[in-house]
Amino acid sequence: MDPEYNLELIEKELDDLNSENLPVIVEGEKDERALRAIGFKGIVIKANQGTSIFALCEQISKRYREIILLLDWDTKGCELSTEFQKDLKANGVHCNTEHSNRLHMLTREIKDIESLDTYIKKLREKVITRP
Repeated sequence: MDPEYNLELIEKELDDLNSENLPVIVEGEKDERALRAIGFKGIVIKANQGTSIFALCEQISKRYREIILLLDWDTKGCELSTEFQKDLKANGVHCNTEHSNRLHMLTREIKDIESLDTYIKKLREKVITRP
C-alpha cells in the first residue's frame, strides 16, 4: 500500500477514535503512552489493574454503556479481547472493536498498541522523504 495513503487512513482512523468520545481499554501503561503520543485525548482504561477482568468490567458498567477495545493483536491480546467482550456483554456494556480491527488492517507490521506511535512516525518519515 502507498505509504502516504496508508498514513492518511491511519490518521483518519485516529480522528474517528477521538471523535467517538468513548473510553478505550488498552492492556497497559505503554499502550496508553503510545495513544497519547499519537494524539488520543479521551479516557483510557488499563486492563492490567491487578483485578480480575470480570471485576473490571463490573466497574466499567457502572459508568459506561459503551467502550472501545484496543488490545494487542497477538495471541494474548486476542484472548483478552474475547474475555473482555464476553464479560462486558454480561454487564450490559457494548464493546466496539471496529477501530482495533481497522488499525490492525492498516498496521500489519506491528502486533501491539505500544508500537503505534513509532510506526506512525516512521511512516511519516517515509512520506516526507519520498522523491
